Amino acid sequence: MGDVDPGGASVDHTTTTDIARTIAGGLMEAVLRLSEYLKE
Repeated sequence: MGDVDPGGASVDHTTTTDIARTIAGGLMEAVLRLSEYLKE
């Protein structure tokens, strides 16, 4: 999961933005909730 940062070439490409982490966290929560639902 990534996020395009318009900051230019000086941006550290090895870090993730808070927006990307938020989206990834929401996706992980949805997958875990779905897996719990499918177990029932």
